[in-house]
Amino acid sequence: DPKASASCADGRPDARTGAWRPDPGVVESGHGTHVAGIVGATRDGHGVTGVAPGVRIAAVRLLGPLGQYYAENIVCGMLWAADHGAKAVNNSYFADPWKYNCPGDADQAALIAAVGRAAGYARRAGAVVVASAGNDGQDLGASRTDERSPNDRVSGPAPLRHLGTECVRLPGELPGVVTVTAVNRDGHPAAYSNYGRGRVSLAAPGGDPDGGPQGAVVSDWPDGRYAALAGTSMAAAHVTGAVAVAAALHPELGADGLAALLAGAAAPGCPPGLLGCGERQYFGAGLLVLPW
Repeated sequence: DPKASASCADGRPDARTGAWRPDPGVVESGHGTHVAGIVGATRDGHGVTGVAPGVRIAAVRLLGPLGQYYAENIVCGMLWAADHGAKAVNNSYFADPWKYNCPGDADQAALIAAVGRAAGYARRAGAVVVASAGNDGQDLGASRTDERSPNDRVSGPAPLRHLGTECVRLPGELPGVVTVTAVNRDGHPAAYSNYGRGRVSLAAPGGDPDGGPQGAVVSDWPDGRYAALAGTSMAAAHVTGAVAVAAALHPELGADGLAALLAGAAAPGCPPGLLGCGERQYFGAGLLVLPW
């Protein structure tokens, strides 16, 4: 939907024609194209079919010229999507420069507040905010380490941070956000997927990064190509597509109602024989099932 698309690459919406397209001067992959294909690639007999075939998608670019998803980009994108009628906002990324933001740090607390307000604004406007849980294989409900922050430092390795449970991944661990973990083709939790009791909402297909076209998730790629990728980004996209279908079938439901509909229809997780599955809470409400 070109009229609902924009670039927030500098923290301000730019709705000029094609502004949302990748900047030729910035190294960008086809990650967004791949995610969009999972959400809504049309059923036209070619390539892949999305969860919500042919749904209208707004391209809201967040990635700035430095290759970062800063809070100002995210806030701009959330507000733009909400103000232009989005029923679902897919967030297959984490906020830079801190992989996890700790409220005890004044700067990181400000980032939590800013992105949190934007996500809340989108939800009140009727959009389900969907986010990937992350690909670090970590328990979000436990103490953990972070070796990647800040990721915009000029030189040298990042210091090892020891984090408490109060430190959160943005936007996935914000209140009301539908946070999605990944499962493999056999329905088992993907080894790379983050998880955590009370920290994740649903599980969906994310695929095996070493599984090739049979084990990963095949979707669109720029220039008419296709690619097999794996990650919680792909899992989140499946849920976003399901929200789009649910919104079309149940226009009377708001954001919380749509999220509750999917959670209520989810299938129980924990395949038989998987030790520690329930204790670690890989699945949240369960594995995504279309409730119709």
